[in-house]
Amino acid sequence: GHMNGFDTPRAASRDTQRNLTAFFEFLAEYDGVGVFNHPNYDIQPNWNDFEYRGLGDRQVSLIEVGSGPYRHNVTNERAYKRALDRGWHVGAVGSQDNHRADWGTAAPTRTGLIAPELTREAVLTAMRNMRTYAAEDSNVRVLFASGDSVMGDEIETAPGDFMSGKSMEFRVYVADPDEADGLELVQIVSNGGEVVWEDAPGRGRPRESDGAVGAYEAVATLTPKSSYSWYYLRAVQSDGDVVVTSPIW
Repeated sequence: GHMNGFDTPRAASRDTQRNLTAFFEFLAEYDGVGVFNHPNYDIQPNWNDFEYRGLGDRQVSLIEVGSGPYRHNVTNERAYKRALDRGWHVGAVGSQDNHRADWGTAAPTRTGLIAPELTREAVLTAMRNMRTYAAEDSNVRVLFASGDSVMGDEIETAPGDFMSGKSMEFRVYVADPDEADGLELVQIVSNGGEVVWEDAPGRGRPRESDGAVGAYEAVATLTPKSSYSWYYLRAVQSDGDVVVTSPIW
C-alpha cells in the first residue's frame, strides 16, 4: 500500500525504505506523522489487512477515509473501520490523489482540523493528535467530544465503572453556512461498524452565538460494550456529502 510521511527532515523512498518495517522505523527516527493512503480492498492488500504493529501505531496517525483521484471522491470507510477494529489508533482525513496541477481545488473533498491557530506547527500537531475529520463538503464544521476530550483522544475508565455499565455522554456539533447543505442523518459508529446512535434532523436550527446557518447540536448517551471501544461521528448532508470524524477511544 501507499503511505505518506509528514514532518521529517528528509524524504523517505521506496528505494531506501523497501518494506513496511523500514518505513515505520524511518518515521520513528524522525518522529514523523504517517498516513495510510487510499485503502482499497479491490486493488491492494491494505498493509496485510491492517496487521497490527505497535511501532507503526505510534507513528501512523491518519488514514484516508476519502481520496479523490481528480474530480470525485472515493470513500474508504470500510477500511477505516477495519483498521480501528484491529487496534490501530488512526484519525480520518479526506485527500486527493491528484497528479494534475489543480490539487486542492479540483474537488471539494477536505480535511478539517481542530487547532488553535492556522500555523504550520498547529496543523502538524492537530494531524499528530488526530484532531481531524474527513469531509466531502469544503466548508462544513464538525466537533465530536465527550467531556473535555475531543476526537483523537483516549478516555480511560475505571474497571468498576465499565463492569457496572456506566454510561458516557458524547456531544455532537455540525454546521454548514450554505443553505442548500442541510443535515439529513447523524450517526455514531462503533466497534464492528455498528451504528450505536443516530438522528435524522432534516434541518437544524441556527446558532445565534456564532451565526452558523443550519447548525445542529445533540448529546448522545452511550454505554461501552467492550474494554476496547471506539466511536466516531458520521454525518450525511442533503446532497449526499458525507463527513467522518476521527474516533474517541
